[in-house]
Amino acid sequence: MDTSTQGGRTRLALLRIRMSRIVAVAVAVVVVLVESSFALQGSNDSKDETFELVDPYTTNQRTSLERAGYVGFGPFPLWDGVRTSDVEEAIGRKLLWVETAHFKLGTTLETYKSAKGDPREEKRSKEELKRLEPKFAKFKPTAGKVDPWLRLHLYAQRLEEQHTEFVKTFSLTPEDFATENEKVPFDAPRGQGPYLGQVRKAVVLLLEKQSHFGRVNTRWFTPVDHQSARLRMPGGGMLLITCAETLVKWGYEQDAALHSVVAADVVYNFVDGLRDHGYWSPLWFKTGLAHIASRKVDEKLAIYAFRSVRQHDTDAWKWEPRVLGLVANDYVPKWAEMAAFTSWDQLTGPGHMVAWSRVTWLLGQRGMDLKSWLFGITEPFHDLKGDARARALRAREVEVTVQVFAKNFAEMDAAWRRWVQDTYKR
Repeated sequence: MDTSTQGGRTRLALLRIRMSRIVAVAVAVVVVLVESSFALQGSNDSKDETFELVDPYTTNQRTSLERAGYVGFGPFPLWDGVRTSDVEEAIGRKLLWVETAHFKLGTTLETYKSAKGDPREEKRSKEELKRLEPKFAKFKPTAGKVDPWLRLHLYAQRLEEQHTEFVKTFSLTPEDFATENEKVPFDAPRGQGPYLGQVRKAVVLLLEKQSHFGRVNTRWFTPVDHQSARLRMPGGGMLLITCAETLVKWGYEQDAALHSVVAADVVYNFVDGLRDHGYWSPLWFKTGLAHIASRKVDEKLAIYAFRSVRQHDTDAWKWEPRVLGLVANDYVPKWAEMAAFTSWDQLTGPGHMVAWSRVTWLLGQRGMDLKSWLFGITEPFHDLKGDARARALRAREVEVTVQVFAKNFAEMDAAWRRWVQDTYKR
């Protein structure tokens, strides 16, 4: 045999061996990356807690469901083409579901063990359970533990209480919105349906693990790297998806942290979904309103404003003296400046506190038509885009502020500053 030919074959064989090793390494890298991706999404799903099939608090009896104010535990449709079973298939495990008067709620939240020796949590839990108890004939929760079904019931209560408070704050009535069977045009002033003007009930998914959260977003929406996704559902209505594990990894282990995030996000969705028009309200206003809801759960857990500040400042939650200091040093954006904010980056730490304070003051103005204010600042401009739409929205806010409060932006700012100086203490 020709030695040159034999040498060529030898080199070819070595090349094939090297290529096979490269391919093997490449495959191994891909496997590691895929496994790492799933690891980032969450922990091992084989460790998911097994849920009781039957709710121990109602035993799935119709009379018990009615007593609790529930429509049912499912299955039921969620958004266009998607039902509860589809979400369970995507996540790869059973969810607990309940439909209330205004929400469809699904959770994979597992048993929560209350923090021992935390008087704030103990007081809050006692009050919530006291309000929840009359809804069930059999109600004997285990001390120090909140099982998955009880967490479902607690969040159902929390969501409905928030809806009631929002409606009360702005004096909303069923007549403000279209009825369920009423045929209305796309831009009807009252919206498309009875659920704050939306044709569908709001959907809330509270998911224990990042893997659960990632699978839902990847299947139907856009993957996100934070703890919540707020979306307009295909076919109408607002959706909130929240992940508990992300908050735990940030150092927020208490259920109150998850509750405070849910409270804030639900308010954002109330305003953004109002009359099915979507995302038209001023950023400062809905952010301040969301902070009010969040701080009502726990003042120390304003996570959207200070996600990691507690590592550096244990008094970061004391907003009143800080706002007073900002006003005294004239280190706050003027009302007109904040009204022009369109980006989350513009809301710095002080901006969050000022937005919360201004909305608190605004809601406290007696005799004002807050419904007209809310409807005015959420009026859509579907025919405008970009800067033109932003200018129209701001002009509308100027107009409705004068109509409702009989003040321009400068006068609103001056009145708020006086209130801060008279009300807040150092």
